[in-house]
Amino acid sequence: MWRRMSWLLVLLPAWVGAEEIQVSYAVERFLWEEFDNSGHKLLDESGFRHRVALHGKSAFNSKWQGDVTAGFAFGSVDYEGQTQSGVPVSTDTDYRGYGLEAGIGYFPGQLPSAGMAGAALRLALGLDGWERSLQGAGGYNEEYRVTYGRLAGVYLVPVAWRLELGVKLPLAVAERVDLSAYGYTDEVNLSPKGRPSLYLTWHYQISDRLTFSLDYDGYLFDKSDDDVVYNEIDGNYYAIHQPRSEMQTLGLAITLSL
Repeated sequence: MWRRMSWLLVLLPAWVGAEEIQVSYAVERFLWEEFDNSGHKLLDESGFRHRVALHGKSAFNSKWQGDVTAGFAFGSVDYEGQTQSGVPVSTDTDYRGYGLEAGIGYFPGQLPSAGMAGAALRLALGLDGWERSLQGAGGYNEEYRVTYGRLAGVYLVPVAWRLELGVKLPLAVAERVDLSAYGYTDEVNLSPKGRPSLYLTWHYQISDRLTFSLDYDGYLFDKSDDDVVYNEIDGNYYAIHQPRSEMQTLGLAITLSL
């Protein structure tokens, strides 16, 4: 997974030319849920994760502003689920991941100055990737890679606060599951379809260099198509799919302007 963070090099010119560079640390409440075809919950994972990110901003002119963000997340959360036969299982799931996003904002009037209110439209394209490692008996590893877009409205008062509310849409989703420990000779490759979801970010500037943030984000995934894989233990083929899934995060962050 960390090899994919070489994409950071693609965004390097944006930071070199950025007018403002910031670094942030966040603690987020994380929730992952999966559901069967009848809507009954199969499992949930919940707990706290940590995020560290680097941000860059540049004003192209009086109406356009660009931004870029790259970071990583990690943490261990509680798993509550069940086996295929319905026996309850409680264990832990380890997460680690990365995120890259580039956006552009358009101000119909012009970029507001300190103390003045302004509104903008923001469009962004991003890439999220994470590894999910289920611990204990019956555990396995899987990896997600999601390309997404955002469209949002922004209202802000410079050197005070900023509110962003918008829609996030997964454009391409790739999921790989390693079940080799259970006799499956091939990696399971799935492509759950993403659905649009709302997100919200609120920033409050504490001082010239410090900003406090609250954000709500997540993903909605439909059930994937089956991937048929061979099991060498019993010599049979099995159709495996990803159930309908939902991710929600609620984060508190502190950001330092460098």
